[in-house]
Amino acid sequence: MAIKITIKASYKLPFFFFFLSTLFLASSSVTPLINALSDDHNQKCQQSICRGVGSRHSLLRSKDHPQDAREEYFYCSQSCGTSEDPEQCETECRKRFDEQLKKEAEEQKAQEEEGPTFNPNPYYFPKFELRPRFLAEEGAYFVLESFARLSHLLRGRIQNYRTALLQTTPGTFVLPYHLDAESIFVVWNGRGTLTFVMKDTKESFKIENGDVIRVPAGATTYLINNHTTENLSLVQLFQPVNTPDLFEEFFPAGYKDPEPGSDYSFLHGTESYYSVFSKDLLEAAFDVPREQLEKAFGQQKREGMIIRASQEQLEALSKQPSPWWRKLVPWSMGSDLNFNLLSQRPLHSNNYGKFYEAPPQEFNQLQDMNVSVAMLDINPEAMMVPHYNTKATYLMMVVDGMGYFEMACPKFTIPASEEEMKYQEEQADQQSGAYVKVSGKLSLGDVFVIPAGHPVSIVAQNNNPNNNGNQNQNLRIVGFGINAGNNMRNFLAGQEGNIMKQMEREATQLTFGQEMEQILTSQKQSYFVPASRRGSSTEKA
Repeated sequence: MAIKITIKASYKLPFFFFFLSTLFLASSSVTPLINALSDDHNQKCQQSICRGVGSRHSLLRSKDHPQDAREEYFYCSQSCGTSEDPEQCETECRKRFDEQLKKEAEEQKAQEEEGPTFNPNPYYFPKFELRPRFLAEEGAYFVLESFARLSHLLRGRIQNYRTALLQTTPGTFVLPYHLDAESIFVVWNGRGTLTFVMKDTKESFKIENGDVIRVPAGATTYLINNHTTENLSLVQLFQPVNTPDLFEEFFPAGYKDPEPGSDYSFLHGTESYYSVFSKDLLEAAFDVPREQLEKAFGQQKREGMIIRASQEQLEALSKQPSPWWRKLVPWSMGSDLNFNLLSQRPLHSNNYGKFYEAPPQEFNQLQDMNVSVAMLDINPEAMMVPHYNTKATYLMMVVDGMGYFEMACPKFTIPASEEEMKYQEEQADQQSGAYVKVSGKLSLGDVFVIPAGHPVSIVAQNNNPNNNGNQNQNLRIVGFGINAGNNMRNFLAGQEGNIMKQMEREATQLTFGQEMEQILTSQKQSYFVPASRRGSSTEKA
């Protein structure tokens, strides 16, 4: 059964709009943010047959995070349609593709000889770590690599969770598919209709900004973006049910190239799982002649995961009726299907920020995954004071604004080999009292992890320092709390919720000294405070 929680946002958030807007707009419209991420490859391509290639993927590509060969070929090939000499353009694209494949093979071999390498910041993953599973003019689908593969320190409780981003342009239809994973969809921009079908069950939801939908593993899901101007953007959390930290999409419809290996543009193609069955088996299963089967499957177009739909089709798909039993007994499932998170009192709030959360012990839809869904909204030049979670590990994804975070972690070093990593894990229990600051700059698409027990503070920065007329956006983050049942958030500063203030005076003096009692009572705000005191500056990450 589908479960829907409504988070009725009071603002419009073009979540990950920069992916598609920069992929498919001309280079002249690329924003300064995107230009800052691109390298001199863009300038070279502007005067060559691959003009437009650099600007289309500049967000995903930088000197430190280059595109892999297949993604590079995809963008290059897409640009050939507007080239003065398409054949020469395609030849150059394939030549560069072959060269990059060879280079990647050599780099892979070198890495295997040198041993594994790890992210120097094991809890912070910038947007470049998001890898595309699907790219086309109609939309994009990005998945973050397994946390266990990105960081050896995250091997454990959150290893079997993955995060992803899905965005579709107006007037599009996402082909039906199912996943071998439990999932939670969070809508952060746009509107549409999401439907999934299971045995004897079909559920359809009108979706809009802030909706949270719980989709069971194996449910065949499809959705539309019936808006005329806005992209539809979703953040997704997956919990695989087969292989730990791995999941796959299964499409009933798709196109299979008759010559495997002849088409490099795998990023925009889908293949029907029906295509692997023998024709004799399908004839018997559907009880129709082979010719009819071949005609039906032969009509499937190579349009990929997201395709255009007519206005009539969109209108029909957006008018899905509710199940008949809801009309007869509308109150029977109301409390289980719809929640307005922002209409409830925030867990923590004041004039500087707000924190909303749907915990699994209060929202039945989230209990089987033991996951909470949270939203953090901090005003520019404000901060959420240091705090830690008692049980839950939070996967945080930035959906608007800019800022940074600082977190206290047990001291660690980046292992140079599997043996060194194993040794560090064995020694972890014997180390105590040695900490290191982990920090990272935050902007749209960045992901960071807050393990249970780790003190952390999050700061929103002014993203319009020149006051040039552009709106200064709050730092907004969507979070998924793993193992969130009965989690508590302990604050380490501020008036309310500050656990340090609950200690006896004698315990405070013995622990910190005489001055600490006055320090603990100086801050008059709770939970959210200005990021710097008047006359002082805040250290930037």
